[in-house]
Amino acid sequence: METILTGQRNMQIPAGREIPDWLKLDNTAIIFPFTMSKNYASMFRISVTLREEIDPAILEDALKITLKRIPSFGCKLKHGLFWHYFDRTDHIPPIREDVRNPLTNMDWKDNRDFLFRVRYYRCRISLEVFHALADGTGALIFLLTLAAAYLKLACGYSYEPSLWVLNPFAWPQKSEYENAYLRCPVTKGRLKAGEQAYHLNGTKENRRLLSIITGRIPVDKIREAAAKYDCTVTAFLTAVMLYALQEAQEAAHPPMKKLRPAVVTLPVNLRRFYPSHTLRNFFACVDVGIDPKLGHYSFEEIVSRVKHSMALKITEKELNSVITVHANLAKNRFLRGIPLFLKRPFLQLGSRIFGDRSSSTTLSNLGNFVLPPNLSEHITAIDCVNGRHQRKTSTCVCVSYGGVLSVSFSRKIREAELERRFFTALVRMRIPVRIESNQDTEEES
Repeated sequence: METILTGQRNMQIPAGREIPDWLKLDNTAIIFPFTMSKNYASMFRISVTLREEIDPAILEDALKITLKRIPSFGCKLKHGLFWHYFDRTDHIPPIREDVRNPLTNMDWKDNRDFLFRVRYYRCRISLEVFHALADGTGALIFLLTLAAAYLKLACGYSYEPSLWVLNPFAWPQKSEYENAYLRCPVTKGRLKAGEQAYHLNGTKENRRLLSIITGRIPVDKIREAAAKYDCTVTAFLTAVMLYALQEAQEAAHPPMKKLRPAVVTLPVNLRRFYPSHTLRNFFACVDVGIDPKLGHYSFEEIVSRVKHSMALKITEKELNSVITVHANLAKNRFLRGIPLFLKRPFLQLGSRIFGDRSSSTTLSNLGNFVLPPNLSEHITAIDCVNGRHQRKTSTCVCVSYGGVLSVSFSRKIREAELERRFFTALVRMRIPVRIESNQDTEEES
């Protein structure tokens, strides 16, 4: 056991001696290092807002405890002869005050080569993560566990077992850092280069600027609207997104110009299909869309199409086919025998062909979070946002907590066309939306 000295008391934490010194990247993570460049890294951010202002010294102690509890986050990306791998370290990244424009390109050396960073501002703790390290579920559990450790040190918070919060002072479990994709049966699957999707154009912002607009919506109102169309909240939001994309494309192009498919990528949490406690990546993506060349779709038609597409694609067998693509990539004999520096151009080309090209945007719904009462009384809000994408000009992440659905758009162009049309469509349905932005605008609709 290791002792952490705090202003309150000495805390005993696991030493982590049974954790491997290095880890292979999981089946999804292997592609992210190849897409990384000086101007781009696949990042996302999750924040929790507390009732009390953050003490950075206590937060640093809490981070030490949390990294012992969840050692898979305490890794640095290393270059092997044939593949990248994670190398564990007992150090911690620096904790810094938050900035107005988050998720700017990661300065790895300035961050001591860690693949995540922790920021704080007043009552808010934010976690920015490189996607090779974890998915949204794993990152949120890490952040909530960090918040629980902080509250324990700061005000004596008493831990309660929860689906989303680990005991910060318990031993790490091997199942929490497993490559959960190995649980999935290998079937047949192959990459398909889809048709070029519609992408919104606009004035490019400086690469160090990420515009964020968040709409806060009462959960009961959005559920009522989804029930009206006999669909889930995710299906309803996806339909609104496709309707907004259709409107934007019809307004931007003359009638005779060729219209492109409007496609929304939906990440699916595979823990729903394969029981796993992993805190690393364990998701697959499906595409849902409409083809405006066939004519204008009413909102009711879009909802029907989304419902049926999701029902067909989000099944165990269909997802197995998607998962197999990544498994075959790691097992491919030709690729396995090629040195790492020669693999890069092949996989970068594949990412351009099979990646963002055939998708207009991404909508990720992390779901509704219910925390133990003695923790929820300390946490007032949970927010998520994506970083910049290579080709998609705007993406969206949703999360529900405390009766509020937060819908956050992040974009790399000045024009907020998609966001405006999306939230306007909700307001027309008499769904109230409170808009916030990191560009100093806020309004009630």
